[in-house]
Amino acid sequence: MSKRIVVAAFLCAGLIAACGGSDGSGVERSKSLVSLNDDEITDLCEYFADVTEKRVVDCGGGLTVTFQAKPVAECVADHQQIPASCSATVGDAEDCNTDFADLTDEQLCSDGALPASCQVLFACGAL
Repeated sequence: MSKRIVVAAFLCAGLIAACGGSDGSGVERSKSLVSLNDDEITDLCEYFADVTEKRVVDCGGGLTVTFQAKPVAECVADHQQIPASCSATVGDAEDCNTDFADLTDEQLCSDGALPASCQVLFACGAL
């Protein structure tokens, strides 16, 4: 059995940049995910693809966890599924991705592996 954690559609907490700055993906961190234009969505997805290293963890008992960014086209398409009521921002997505990448193998194998920084993304279906 395998469990796949795919960082894409904006994984909140995942990736750096000072609040309100434009480091990281180059997209303003304070912008809501649902307000992004096509170029910004593509920039964010390309950023995740560039900075997220694929990681495969053998959890034992036949369980394998794969952590990786989604392909850019799939990430962009997934953005369309985020409900308009979602309050998650680019900064949330970047931070979530970073926090996931920082999890230990043991944490990735546990059932409670979702970093706190990812909660807002999970709540609105962006994960």
